[in-house]
Amino acid sequence: MVEKPFQYTKALVDSGNASACIVTDLLVRVKDEENYDELEKVIKSVASTSVAGAAETTTSTLLNFVLAMVLFPHVQERAHAEIESIVGNDRLPNFNDRDALPYVEAVLRESHRWYPVLPLGIAHAAVDDDIYEELYIPKGATVVPNVWAMSRNEAKYPNASEFVPERFFKSDGKLNDDAISYVFGFGRRVCAGQHVANAAVWIAIVSLLAVFKFTKATDNQGKEITIEPQWTPGLAIRPRAFPCRIEPRLPGMTIAKLNQMISLLACYQV
Repeated sequence: MVEKPFQYTKALVDSGNASACIVTDLLVRVKDEENYDELEKVIKSVASTSVAGAAETTTSTLLNFVLAMVLFPHVQERAHAEIESIVGNDRLPNFNDRDALPYVEAVLRESHRWYPVLPLGIAHAAVDDDIYEELYIPKGATVVPNVWAMSRNEAKYPNASEFVPERFFKSDGKLNDDAISYVFGFGRRVCAGQHVANAAVWIAIVSLLAVFKFTKATDNQGKEITIEPQWTPGLAIRPRAFPCRIEPRLPGMTIAKLNQMISLLACYQV
């Protein structure tokens, strides 16, 4: 997980065929440094830690997003309309557009909340005796944060089983302060890469919305196939495989056009 991906990426950089990413960017930055060997070790560590800590959770969140777009097409339509009005159809959205796309931001938050990837978080042990709301917690006790219950709090999230990005807007139409931070952990043990992970999921979601339309698959008779969503059990959950149709959102979208848009997007970094 450390050496092979790194050497593969390094070879692409050396040949001039690498796509923009954190590893390629850092390798180019430090190539002439005297302590290159030490810096290379740091880059390996950063990259492998990111993969180990975020690959499964990021993938699962994006699968939740795709499933939600298929099941709640009105959400997708509103997101498409926002992107088209702000970004247009000649380029992919980038991070400079993020503040101008509040509905997409709400879709991101709801993708985290709807089915939290880690429904019981990560268990930790109390380092000292403590009392919380008259409940005694002895030193060494295992504490399991019930993220699932937090995401299903009907007082805060009415109709919690529904995918409703609008719940993150205030009456004045602006986003509220609920950033769903609890899905990234708590206190000193909060996910150190939460901001990078959140940005990575956002750019993936907004890019998918800009280019594709997600709908229900059809059978041989042209009838829509009903989806009965199921999630895998375990510490981390994800949607089980489901049928769907993914097609270009815009007429005339070719591979060449998409590659051109991606190359423009590569100019922007988190």
